[in-house]
Amino acid sequence: MIDHIFPKLQLLELLELPNLTRFCHGSYGEFPLLKDLIIGNCPTFETFISKYVPLKWPSLKRMDLYGCDKVEIFSSENLLSFGESTNQHPLFWVNEVTFPNLERLTLEQNGIMKEIWHGQLKSRG
Repeated sequence: MIDHIFPKLQLLELLELPNLTRFCHGSYGEFPLLKDLIIGNCPTFETFISKYVPLKWPSLKRMDLYGCDKVEIFSSENLLSFGESTNQHPLFWVNEVTFPNLERLTLEQNGIMKEIWHGQLKSRG
């Protein structure tokens, strides 16, 4: 099994891609050196990885998402919380360590976004 799609990638920009619905369909969710992710003006983009795979991006510091009109839920940690009959998918499947170093998150011009985090955050005790 492949652990990393792009093990040395530090910047990923997906811009002006009107027919893009997802980055990949598979079970690869780790970008160990990615520092900046920018997804903009991709009106049909719905999810980053279409399978339920919690992502691991330990170096990500900046994320910008704009003009992605199909994204309703930014992130979710729990597949079961959606129920069986829903067609909703979050942009990212996450857990408490998905974005441990994220410093800047910009969400704008995403017409139908309803939730930032779907699910419950675990309390730190």
